[in-house]
Parts: sequence; C-alpha cells; structure tokens
Amino acid sequence: MAPKKRRRPTAGPPPVRNPRYEAKVAPSTEPAPGPPAGAPRPKTLRELAIPAVFAAAVLGIFVYFSEDRRPGNAITVALIGLVFMIGLGYAMDRALQRARMRRWQKRQGDG
Repeated sequence: MAPKKRRRPTAGPPPVRNPRYEAKVAPSTEPAPGPPAGAPRPKTLRELAIPAVFAAAVLGIFVYFSEDRRPGNAITVALIGLVFMIGLGYAMDRALQRARMRRWQKRQGDG
C-alpha cells in the first residue's frame, strides 16, 4: 500500500469565494444608517440606569434610617424612586440630546 500523503503545515481551508468581487460590483455608496460621524450620541439605558440605581440605594438608606427602620418601607420607596428616576432621566436626556444635536448641526452648517 502506498504511504499516505502528508499534509503541508501551511495548508488551510479552501479560499472563500466573494460574490461581490466575482461579480465586479462596487461596494455600496449609501451612507451608513444612524447619526453621522461626530454627531452627539444619545445615552443608552445602561448609562441612565446606573446613576439611578445608586440614587435609589441612597434614597432607600435615607428612608430606612429616617423612618422607623422598616426595611419593607425603605425598599418600596427606593423601587418607586428608581422607576421615577429612570423615566425622568430619560426625558431630561432626550431634551438635552435635542439641544446638543441642534447645536452640532449649527456648527456643521446643516441648519
């Protein structure tokens, strides 16, 4: 029986075919979706929630020590405060984002 052919160490998987290259199609010239480069970006939910969680924790601790030390009351007030803080933080950030975007557009000469 003939000896088995040894595989070259540099041999890898076969090359992948690129249909765009084979069809000689130019890449798309359409702008990428989303805001243009350099535009101010809105805050994410995570960026809004982290300070709200800390503020709610401080509020819960304050309520716990200022009232009659009932943890149920403190947790309830902290959770209600968290919901309000996230909602109001989102609304405030949207207003500030619109103002930042208007200012950025004026600097860019778009409006």
